[in-house]
Amino acid sequence: HFAHFYIKNETLYLNALNNLGKAYLYTGDKKYGMAGAILIDRLADIYPTYDLNIYLPRFTNINGGSIAGKAIGKIWECYVAEYLANAYDAFWPMFEDPEVIEYLHNKAVYYGMENDKSTATKIRQNIEDGICREIFKGVQERQISGNFGLHQEALFKAAIALSDKKDTAEMIK
Repeated sequence: HFAHFYIKNETLYLNALNNLGKAYLYTGDKKYGMAGAILIDRLADIYPTYDLNIYLPRFTNINGGSIAGKAIGKIWECYVAEYLANAYDAFWPMFEDPEVIEYLHNKAVYYGMENDKSTATKIRQNIEDGICREIFKGVQERQISGNFGLHQEALFKAAIALSDKKDTAEMIK
């Protein structure tokens, strides 16, 4: 229940991403961009592991009567996915910042991560795989599926943020 109500109410990481993204885009201040870039990268590390199925049937959620969802039920997951895609897009330039690269690389090495995050390209790959492509997978598998237009909008925003000719075309067709 904690994850559902904590995430559903757009607290902690969704509000943080949204507010940091707006602050960075409006001011260009690096401090907001750094914090947001680090947060979205970390979320990309863990977002693929989210799956409500392990809690059901004991834990019901806003899932349209199915046993589907990631961090929260599949209907409200559309909003989570949209926030994540928007955040990746907002913080795009910060992945070139040497301080962000150094910080994320040091954490990746410390925790023995497969992707050492030693370049902007590797950091972006982590987020593209862990968020944008994960959103696509979640929509395909109906872990992210809301009323008409909700999951389509989330998927479209992930496709735009991904901006990969092959995968973006596949996501929006």
